[in-house]
Amino acid sequence: MEKELKAVERRMAKLEELTEGTHNEMVMHDQSDFTGLAAFMKTLKAYEDETAQLEERWLELSERLG
Repeated sequence: MEKELKAVERRMAKLEELTEGTHNEMVMHDQSDFTGLAAFMKTLKAYEDETAQLEERWLELSERLG
């Protein structure tokens, strides 16, 4: 379980980096390109969804490990 907890923590950190990078790309992107911006938003939503799932799993594992 500790290995899984560490893996979840690493993935959450990676998702945070990816989210920040996507935000930076979005800022630099042509703001009149709504299709491109929508693609960035779709990516960010996927990162947020995965992060939420990982946070739940992290809490479960943390409680079990006490």
